Amino acid sequence: MAAVNRALGTGRLGSALLLWKCSEERWSRRQLGRRRATPSVQLAATCETHTGNAFELVSKEKYLQAKRAASTEYFEVGGGMRCCDLKLGKGNVAERGLLVGVHFEGKRLNGRLLESSWTSGPTPLFIEAGCTPDFPALGEGVLGMKEGGRRELVIPPRMNRAGVEEVTTYTLELITVSSQYGSGYR
Repeated sequence: MAAVNRALGTGRLGSALLLWKCSEERWSRRQLGRRRATPSVQLAATCETHTGNAFELVSKEKYLQAKRAASTEYFEVGGGMRCCDLKLGKGNVAERGLLVGVHFEGKRLNGRLLESSWTSGPTPLFIEAGCTPDFPALGEGVLGMKEGGRRELVIPPRMNRAGVEEVTTYTLELITVSSQYGSGYR
């Protein structure tokens, strides 16, 4: 916190945000609280790396541009499921049969949370891309994504988990792609 205060100094930042840029190129932020000289809340974050804390002063426009969805158009995949890439990844591509680590959050159409892998901890759920019999949409939805990517899925009832008889939306984040193939790959 002291390093952040030294970085901010006594001047006003106006519409600028103090953000951290980590080596994985993920933006993060943390509310610092109100400072005496500035009426607005300053945003900042820290990144502990082997080289120490790294801060970068960016404009509000640049920050919002980084948060904007990669696409607003939905495309259809097998089974009638529709997908929209919210963030394009930069790592390995998830191909059919490979083991992949994902985090997901499922919601009903009214916005009520159905399930989330984030609640079970930071460890991702490992599945076989393209072959998940208990939840077909999850396996099909990850195909073609790159590590670090985020995709929204609109899932019809026939591709959903057993017992779910409604259309749901899932936000899927691909954490890692393994080089190993799963047991269902032929």
